[in-house]
Amino acid sequence: MEFTLKDQIFNFFIFLLFGVILSIFLDFLKILEFIFVGKNKGTSHNIRDILFFVISSLFSYLLILALNNGEISAYIFFAEFFGYLVWRNTLSKKFVKFLEMTVQKFKNPILSIIKFLEKKVEILSLLFKNKIKKVYKKVYKTKFNFSDFKNFFKKNQKSLNKNLNN
Repeated sequence: MEFTLKDQIFNFFIFLLFGVILSIFLDFLKILEFIFVGKNKGTSHNIRDILFFVISSLFSYLLILALNNGEISAYIFFAEFFGYLVWRNTLSKKFVKFLEMTVQKFKNPILSIIKFLEKKVEILSLLFKNKIKKVYKKVYKTKFNFSDFKNFFKKNQKSLNKNLNN
């Protein structure tokens, strides 16, 4: 399928915006890494990068499939990369600082809520653990005899067949 210049310009700006969105997504992943791991770089950094690569390539492919009928053009990748660079060099640092300040501000209340819920879940699990043990012991003590089950169906097979045929 042929694309007009208007279509290609539209696709360029869509992929430029998509590059910005991918860059913002990478910033969010950095903040999540900061929350859960801290500033310690290592395995979590590699996992974040692999996760970003897989998700961004999947969504890039789906967007190319939807807008460009799966046709890969160099301007698409240039637009994504340019959108990524525009975000990185303009607003990314301020955005990350804002998110870090917000996380620091709400970190203690969120952690206290999580600890509170953790205690409640632990209490509930202890209560249910005892009840589950009792039920398990009762079920384990009762023995299921398959031959009795088989004999029951042999005896009632005629009546079952009559009901099915009617």
